[in-house]
Amino acid sequence: MNDGSRKKPIKNVLIMSMNIMAYVFVFNPNKNPLNIEINDGFDHESYWNCSSYWDKDLNWHEGKFNQVEWILEEYIKD
Repeated sequence: MNDGSRKKPIKNVLIMSMNIMAYVFVFNPNKNPLNIEINDGFDHESYWNCSSYWDKDLNWHEGKFNQVEWILEEYIKD
């Protein structure tokens, strides 16, 4: 996905003051991403095998991550 398609979801998360959100994208016939769903909850098991992620500054991070730990750390910190 190009930078423009990544920036809008990140901007939405920051505006809504969410710690974490899940987005579902599909690609149209022209290979443009379309956001068809936004969730503030998601099945954590689906992400155990993800090998990388984007942070809020749109930096790409290679390597596995534990989103459950991140959520708990944020709640404890607040």
